[in-house]
Amino acid sequence: MKTVGHRQLRFPRLERVVLLTTVVLLPLLVSAGDFRISFLDQPSILQETCALLESVGIPEETARIFRRLVEWQNQGGNGIDVSKFPANERGAYRFHSFQDFTNRITHAFADSAGKPTFMCFDAAFLLLNSAGLSADLVDKDFESKNIINVTPERDQGPMSQYVLLTATNILCSPEAYRGLTGKARSETERKLGISLHAARRLRPEVTDSDTDLHATFSDFIADVKRDGFVFPSNFKLGLVFYVDVRRRFMKTDHAFVCIPKAGRLIILEKDNSRGPYVRGDFDSERDLAEFASLAERRDTNNLQDVDYGASVVVSLNDRVIGMFRPTAHP
Repeated sequence: MKTVGHRQLRFPRLERVVLLTTVVLLPLLVSAGDFRISFLDQPSILQETCALLESVGIPEETARIFRRLVEWQNQGGNGIDVSKFPANERGAYRFHSFQDFTNRITHAFADSAGKPTFMCFDAAFLLLNSAGLSADLVDKDFESKNIINVTPERDQGPMSQYVLLTATNILCSPEAYRGLTGKARSETERKLGISLHAARRLRPEVTDSDTDLHATFSDFIADVKRDGFVFPSNFKLGLVFYVDVRRRFMKTDHAFVCIPKAGRLIILEKDNSRGPYVRGDFDSERDLAEFASLAERRDTNNLQDVDYGASVVVSLNDRVIGMFRPTAHP
């Protein structure tokens, strides 16, 4: 069973990963190149990253909370096997290509044996909320919206009032949130969770064609705008979706923050409950899209996974930057 809110993967190791996917990457993407990955476990790069967050409008108090969360996650080790990684350069590891990266990892970051803490959506929405972003209309006329409850086993049904009011199985528990941050989760974060993470029904005519996947993403954008959400301007929100045409739903499986700076795309993410906080510095959207969707693409090619056969879409704000289709067959 997958962990709700992010991916808990079925493969124990990733020795020389081979991804069996058909990849559609948009023509404006910059060519792939070197990129750097950090787990923010050295004080200098963590301090620099918190300063970067403040530079794009994240309040100092939230940056301090983010720093404490990262430090606590890394205390005693974060469970990442870096034995095959290149030498650490000032708190980061440089990879020469996405294949270089997959050749060196021995397990998915989401499979790390770290402490159970925030999920990806908890971390992303903490930052979005502090920057003044919201989806305050999500509860309004809720019955008329396309939001549904999809379980980790991918059973579908209406969203109960309890789930709507507590964000249970969408975000971490209110008790866990308070224990990690020292304060109650805001109503704004709950509403962001419902709007941006809950599954949405697909229109009956949708296929997995390029045109229909773009149309489905456009429907999602219209839906979240109806919820009152406006994408950030000082930084970008990254999302990774499963689009399950067979079962007729679209579900966000991963969220991250992306800060463009000096020609680079810097992402910050939390990889599953036990996984690490990760900073990635990319020169190309191609590498960013492949990196951010690695786990979802592996799921959709795994015959034993509940998401086998679905398409994967990666976005930055209101723009698709990658579409991936599975090619593994029974």
